[in-house]
Amino acid sequence: MKKRYLRLMPFLFAVSDVFLINMCLFICFYLSGKYLDFTNNIGFVDILSCTMIWLLSAHLFSLYSVYTIVKPKSMYRATRRSILVFIVIFQVYAIWSNNDDYSNGFLLCFYLATILCFLLGRIAYGTFDEILSRNFDNNKAVSIFAIASIGGHWVQLLRLMPLFKLNDMTFASTKASLEEMVKGYKYYTVPDANRNNKLDLIKCCLSITWVIISSRPKVIITTGAAPGLFGIFIGRLLGIKTIWIDSMANVEKLSLSGNIALKIADRVYTQWQHLSTPKIVFAGNILEG
Repeated sequence: MKKRYLRLMPFLFAVSDVFLINMCLFICFYLSGKYLDFTNNIGFVDILSCTMIWLLSAHLFSLYSVYTIVKPKSMYRATRRSILVFIVIFQVYAIWSNNDDYSNGFLLCFYLATILCFLLGRIAYGTFDEILSRNFDNNKAVSIFAIASIGGHWVQLLRLMPLFKLNDMTFASTKASLEEMVKGYKYYTVPDANRNNKLDLIKCCLSITWVIISSRPKVIITTGAAPGLFGIFIGRLLGIKTIWIDSMANVEKLSLSGNIALKIADRVYTQWQHLSTPKIVFAGNILEG
């Protein structure tokens, strides 16, 4: 019953959201025709375009993932980001289509109506939080994406393997031969990069973005360096939980990447107790503990 219920809920949310976004479009067309003397009515192309753009934006942030809809906080966050991306893409579409009905006044009303309707809809959704939580299996494996550069970063990441055994794991690093060390798990090779080569940074970022979108993890964990930093940055943009574990080699202070991660990641760990702060967590040493 639980599995059937959880398969049904994302579909119901998607259908209701598509209905909601097109209802906003219809209302704005109707009001524009009544008060602004527009002669054109809403057409099939308008509905189809609006629907496809909304589904694209929702897909980017896993809005209809089971892991998203069972937690109001995740649902609100994914909805906000989906609406923002929808507005940006629809604005581009409106300019590209050169439709006279898509005036600045019409678009402003449409975007305000969309924001208001979704806000009220999500507040109503919150009333079902208890039902959703009761029907969600909290023991289900979590999808985790673990990424690190070669060398010490990779070695320290592998020391966390006992924590990963009950989860659905995807690994990534900068050398193809490392796949042999994580047999039985999905593995991706991504380009290495450093701040001295801008082209490599772009290639690395694009490759990691593709891996994350393909694997759709719920948590991203890294021990550094540049690929890991890109991983948590992209993950944060997509609403994924991110964890940065600073390398054991950084004894006197947090690494440069670690300081950047401090502004991005949901949780930052250090392996040296004297470096811990209210924002930097010390929970032991990977190599010795």
